[in-house]
Amino acid sequence: GKGAENGLLIKGGDSLESISTINTIVFDKTGTLTVGKPKVSVIYSEKSLTGSGYDDNDVLLYAGSAEMGSEHPLGRAIIEEANQRTIGLEPLTEFDAVPGKGIKTNIKGKSVLIGNEKLMIDNKISIKDYKTKFQEFQQQGITTILISIDNNIRGVIGISDKMKDQAPYTLDKLREMGIESYMITGDNMQTALNIGSQLKFDKAHILAEVLPNDKALNIQKLQQSGENRIVGMVGDGINDAPALAQADVGIAIGTGTDVAIETADIVLMRGDLRNVVSAINLSKKTYKKMITNLFWAFIYNIIGLPLAAGVLYGFTGVFLPPFLAAIFMATSSVSVVTNSLFLKRYEPKTPQQVEEEKLLISQEKVVDPVCGMEIDPRKAIEYEYKEKTFHFCSANCEAHFKLDPEKFKNYDNTDPKLMQVKPSQEKETLGQTKIEKGKMEVQKKENKEELKMGKLKCVECDTTQDLPMHCGQAMHKEGDQLVCWMGASCGAQPIPEHHGKPMDIIE
Repeated sequence: GKGAENGLLIKGGDSLESISTINTIVFDKTGTLTVGKPKVSVIYSEKSLTGSGYDDNDVLLYAGSAEMGSEHPLGRAIIEEANQRTIGLEPLTEFDAVPGKGIKTNIKGKSVLIGNEKLMIDNKISIKDYKTKFQEFQQQGITTILISIDNNIRGVIGISDKMKDQAPYTLDKLREMGIESYMITGDNMQTALNIGSQLKFDKAHILAEVLPNDKALNIQKLQQSGENRIVGMVGDGINDAPALAQADVGIAIGTGTDVAIETADIVLMRGDLRNVVSAINLSKKTYKKMITNLFWAFIYNIIGLPLAAGVLYGFTGVFLPPFLAAIFMATSSVSVVTNSLFLKRYEPKTPQQVEEEKLLISQEKVVDPVCGMEIDPRKAIEYEYKEKTFHFCSANCEAHFKLDPEKFKNYDNTDPKLMQVKPSQEKETLGQTKIEKGKMEVQKKENKEELKMGKLKCVECDTTQDLPMHCGQAMHKEGDQLVCWMGASCGAQPIPEHHGKPMDIIE
């Protein structure tokens, strides 16, 4: 319960107990320490090098077309850049993914290779002309991808990913707790060192150039590198799943893949890295409570049982009457339960999280873009679209938004009464727009017609009032309560009373 309140999904008591003992923790880089939304930051093409040949758009055309068959975040970044430049990508005739190295394919009858330096060396393709730029990008912490067309390098694409704001603070807190931290990545060592330096990782604590299939092997090596080394792994991707399973405690980011979430022992539902610290704090506090409870339970029994058995009666004439024994036994149980309940008052969050929460409390409520409902940002579901964060009152509203984000993105200028009308209504006049049989027809009307809403009427004095609103629409009666049109799980309340009696609903 306490874990769920703080965005932690802990799969069983073993996981909760194990995380209190970890002394080493390994973080995947992409999507865990970084935001996981890489973007193309630089392109160095053959034309930039020699003044002729393939230019930036040509390089993007072949690279983007090749990545059409890939699900890798770096591939999606290249495709997105090509789309933004309105470059028409070509269909693939073949596709061969080389794990940890890149892609081999054929586009427009030309052999295309996209990947790291290892892939080019394996295929005997020289990169000497681009070596200087290649190393320059790596020293800047940019993930560098080489593009070969017909066995010649035609360009270099640099992709960078923003570091998560909470990452430095989380790592500092873990180091204060005496936990040794590592970063694991498939990037080359130079790029990894540049990124690692921002997070205070030294070379000994950076595991670079690790192939996806070798992540679990690296975790195993760490486990075997010293006595009593308990290793935790934090990751989010499909290729992190074996490592999460190998680690003593696997921790998955809630915004990651289903495979990683299923494999992990603990899931950070909000994707906040600081919750790694919160999980360790909660685990240690819970373990202390268990030890305290065991202590008091044993003390009561060690003292009470001999007294109840009359051990001291022969020496002192003192014995424990049965009714007192029953009282002491009940007191033992009550003290253990009470001590456990004090855990509800414990705050496992980091000081930084507590300060942010206080700031949120002082802020005004946010508006659900789908239904127009004002909600507490701390309890809302968050979803980021085009670098803007939207808040939702329920999963239903979030799902509606994801179907057509463009429809709701300018909700600030929308009349809340006109938000999210039920699709089951075949005909409705909403201001100047009429919805009829799924087709939008613009009506030439100057005045807006208000939506027809029911009212509440007192059964004695005929006093009327509007029905309460929820998710942008009037609530309706179900049983002895009023519920939201999206369901009772979204919102419900008792029917208002007047003169001590529930009011009637009238049209």
